[in-house]
Amino acid sequence: MKKLGVALVGVGQRGLQHLQALSDLKDEELVSIQALVDPFKENLDNNKIKSYVSNYDEKGVKYFTEFNEMIESVDVDAIWFVIPPNQHKNEIIYAAEKGVAIFAEKPQSLFLDEVFPMAEAIEKNNVPSICGFQMEYDTWYSKVRDYLSDKEVASIMMVNCGAVETHGVKHTVISKNEGPQDRIWTADRKWSGTSMVEAGIHQTDLMRFWTNDEIEWVTANYVERPMHLQDKEGNNPIAYHVSYGLKKGGIANLT
Repeated sequence: MKKLGVALVGVGQRGLQHLQALSDLKDEELVSIQALVDPFKENLDNNKIKSYVSNYDEKGVKYFTEFNEMIESVDVDAIWFVIPPNQHKNEIIYAAEKGVAIFAEKPQSLFLDEVFPMAEAIEKNNVPSICGFQMEYDTWYSKVRDYLSDKEVASIMMVNCGAVETHGVKHTVISKNEGPQDRIWTADRKWSGTSMVEAGIHQTDLMRFWTNDEIEWVTANYVERPMHLQDKEGNNPIAYHVSYGLKKGGIANLT
């Protein structure tokens, strides 16, 4: 069986987790890791990578700091995109136009007018693509969908008491790209789009998944994080409430 040739774009905290999974698949002779891409050279250091991914094998892997250089010089079947949403620069469109399959961590952008061209390129070029909504594949969550499959859902609510502000320090010194000094970009509104976008996107997807429905309209309110906490915790709002109108007539609420 031909191995799937893959590249990974983004070798930070989450990217290393994906690299671990890809390295495990390589050990099973299912994939061949062709390239790693990261704008920060320190993230491409083999010693650093192996300190997090013990079975990583760099043989045959090419390293790039520029995505365009990689996609023009390396023949790959699929690309894993694991970069912050505000750092995408049409890479997904280029990959789709090359006929390369796409895995993208969510969200791919903070703005709809940037996402629509990505979707159009994927559909136009008929390339396989998937977003990182792994909860859909968890047995517990899929059983909820099975239970609701023959029922009409009028209202559904999810309450999430977690926060992306609790994420550990990221690997990359993103202050070089006007990011926060503490590297925790998930706590910065300009980078994450707020914690409702960065983390609440999973709960939003689950409510769509469970109800087998799509969102038609949205209303949202939030409470700003007090100024005296922002230096320590980031500038994302501290609390949110979002209501989604579903196409079949139900309402979903996320708090």
